[in-house]
Amino acid sequence: MSTTQSVTPVTNLSAHPGIIVLKLGGSVLASDEALPVAVHEIDRFLRTGLRVVVVVSAIGDTTDSLIARAQAAGGEVEDPDVPTLAALLATGEHTSAALLTLALRKSGITACTRTVDQLKLIAKGERLNADPVSLDTAVLHQSLERHSVVVVPGFLARLADGSPATLGRGGSDLTAIFIGQRLGVPVRLAKDVDGLYQWDPAREPAAGRSGQKPKRFATLTYDDALGLDGGIVQHKAVRFAKQLGVRFTVGGVNRLDGTVIGAPVTTFATPVLPKQPLRVGLLGLGTVGLGVARHIARLDQVASVRIAAVRTPAKYNGVVEGLEITDNVQQVAEAEIDVLIDACSTPEASLKAIRIALSRGVSVITASKVVAGIFGLELAQLAAQNGAAFVYSAAVGGGVPVLETIDALRRSGEKVTSVRAVINGTTNFVLDKLAEGRSPEEAVALAQERGYAEADPTADLSGLDAARKLAIIARAAFGTEVDPERIERTGIEALTTADAAKATAAERKLRLEATLERGRETREAETGTLLVEAKTRIAPRELPESDPLATAKDAENVVLITISASPKPIVLRGLGAGRWPTAQSVIGDLLTLVREGTPVRTAGTKAGTTASTTAGSLVAR
Repeated sequence: MSTTQSVTPVTNLSAHPGIIVLKLGGSVLASDEALPVAVHEIDRFLRTGLRVVVVVSAIGDTTDSLIARAQAAGGEVEDPDVPTLAALLATGEHTSAALLTLALRKSGITACTRTVDQLKLIAKGERLNADPVSLDTAVLHQSLERHSVVVVPGFLARLADGSPATLGRGGSDLTAIFIGQRLGVPVRLAKDVDGLYQWDPAREPAAGRSGQKPKRFATLTYDDALGLDGGIVQHKAVRFAKQLGVRFTVGGVNRLDGTVIGAPVTTFATPVLPKQPLRVGLLGLGTVGLGVARHIARLDQVASVRIAAVRTPAKYNGVVEGLEITDNVQQVAEAEIDVLIDACSTPEASLKAIRIALSRGVSVITASKVVAGIFGLELAQLAAQNGAAFVYSAAVGGGVPVLETIDALRRSGEKVTSVRAVINGTTNFVLDKLAEGRSPEEAVALAQERGYAEADPTADLSGLDAARKLAIIARAAFGTEVDPERIERTGIEALTTADAAKATAAERKLRLEATLERGRETREAETGTLLVEAKTRIAPRELPESDPLATAKDAENVVLITISASPKPIVLRGLGAGRWPTAQSVIGDLLTLVREGTPVRTAGTKAGTTASTTAGSLVAR
């Protein structure tokens, strides 16, 4: 093996704008129960402004099971029907891709599946051990215009004659590497390990290394990677990447680090101590809160909910195993926790608990538009004073990474000039139902039945909910504080089925449009701080069907962000209402805090204070 050196690598994939190829193998997709974890892993790249092409293996041991079933069905056949076997094995990856796409959409993330036939993925060589040679990348680019995520079944291809083929053991890695090479974008293989080591840490070291622990590689040359045992990344995949000149990263789920293969020199990573799981307190176990609690239950290695506050504790005893239930929000805020998650429907109660928690150095995540929109600046300053984080991505957009994208743009030096958006899923759903011929009363009742609208939908229908969200976006985009109550707004209360029918007849769509424009800029005389005027408005509009905002369906949100460097807006879309989209956004904030090192508190201590911004939200840490 070549000479090595110790370094701390820079493996921030979010520095590459546009697209990333992420491969999820059977070790990550070990069962159907792992699908939400896969969604979290995909979401963290969406939160940096990237689109994601996800290449999936079959779930768990599906492929081995299919081979065993084929042998049992075919018996001792001397000349097996290889094309039929290849077609059978393909069902594992197709099933995995379909299930993951459905799980993504449940979480409010726009996603689609694209098969090898749709991608025209052609391979050559042995039918069960082929190599990919061509791909129609235009299909991927077109799909990513409409969807945030494209899921591709790995391991599969077609031969030039159109018959089915597979890419051999570790073939999904080949699919990801090939797509990354064709698109010219980064490739990350997500595994159940945090990178490649000198030898398997779970095994006894070779003779002469007794008592030694293996070092993790930060980078590996292709040849040095081929010198390892090939248990994590098959040698065929490494040779294929070397042939194409593709660097790729191998790393664990929800980790920033990993091992870069294809580097010019082999290096070791600086050892880091394992992180303790974050202790979480939860306000509310309603629509969103229960979804959050169930997500965290699957993430026991990184976080656990210790205590939750609800109005009627007797209703929730035993809902989440081992969870302490109370009706006292102060008790939760004062408990020995590291993070307080606010999924409470009563902002007054939330505020009391949040202020207590932040004053103790406990980080806070909130899904409340009221808390984040009206009190966000005050709470961020309180967090800064006590070395905590205050994060609120879930307050805007549900499954749409609005604040995260704006933050990523500002970090890269881009200037946001305007935002046009449909940011209230409830009103969009109601308007679509009006267009279908339903009465306003029927449309609202259906929205409530689907969990998109509260029992009292006034804030949605009046445009106040959209105004609160727009105020938060203004803060993120311009650093400007806007009073939601003073935003010029007209709601949809007065719109009727006839209004929607009139728009449809004119080939137009009724949408509640929120607009934010960058106005006059001045400098504060004493501090030199840039002050930006924010021009805001909420109003229903008839939009041509070609307008991206008109394409928002049902409870979907669509957000167009324009920057000074380009007249073409960045288009974000996803579900903006419902339990799982909002819960996914909350979990995304929590996992961001885990990755970026939110400290675990000990009794009577506060974390050290540094300032930063994360997840598109105001954060002080």
